[in-house]
Amino acid sequence: MATTSLVIHLTKRLVSERYKGTLAGWCWIVAYPLAMVSVYTFVFGSLLRAKWAVSSGESVGLPFSINVFAGLIVFLFVADVVARAPTSISSQPSFVKKIRFPLFIIGIADVLAAFLHAIVSVLVLIAVATYLGVSLQWTMLMVPLILLSIAPALLGVHWMIGAVSVYLRDTEQLIPPSLTLLLFLSPVFYDLSSVTDQLRHVAVLNPLTSWIEGIRSSLQGLIGFDEIFTLSIWAGISLCVCALGLRCFQLIKPGFADVL
Repeated sequence: MATTSLVIHLTKRLVSERYKGTLAGWCWIVAYPLAMVSVYTFVFGSLLRAKWAVSSGESVGLPFSINVFAGLIVFLFVADVVARAPTSISSQPSFVKKIRFPLFIIGIADVLAAFLHAIVSVLVLIAVATYLGVSLQWTMLMVPLILLSIAPALLGVHWMIGAVSVYLRDTEQLIPPSLTLLLFLSPVFYDLSSVTDQLRHVAVLNPLTSWIEGIRSSLQGLIGFDEIFTLSIWAGISLCVCALGLRCFQLIKPGFADVL
């Protein structure tokens, strides 16, 4: 019970500290995803004239901006957690030196805070889609579940990166370019049917691809057995990554106090 209270307290503090001292305050929760999708839609949709393939079964009925928004929700959820991971432990020496403090909950709080932001982004997406006259289906209720299936993998990755970064501070410098590479290797701004067969086979190995396409399909009621089966496999892998990350964290944790 005490651990649960600590997680809730840390999550509240993370969310409040992010907007503390800003003029817009909590409005940034809504303004940030809107600003991101507006910029990317303008650059790729207006300047570069990028179009979604009409023949794509997963994308029919969604405007370019909504397709991009759906992809960004997944990517920003991942990026939010991964970007915080390198300094999650090294920036908290006071917690590390407390023998009884469960350090693993820092990762849980980071993932929960990012998940809350992702859910707000989903609500913003629904509002924007409604404003644009897009007909969304009841299967959009699966979107939070799809995002939730990503959470264990993010938690495992957070634990691993956070633990390794205590000893190898260069990890923090590798995260930004790695996230940029992940962004463009994921079908956020393009449809899978518009790339070559070779690149499509590579994209399928990217777990973000299944999650992004799953959300797009859920919004339109096009998600079927094949998509659910694929997402279930990735959810299982996500749980395995979580277990591996926790094991890695527990093995490395004893040396934290000596380094910090």
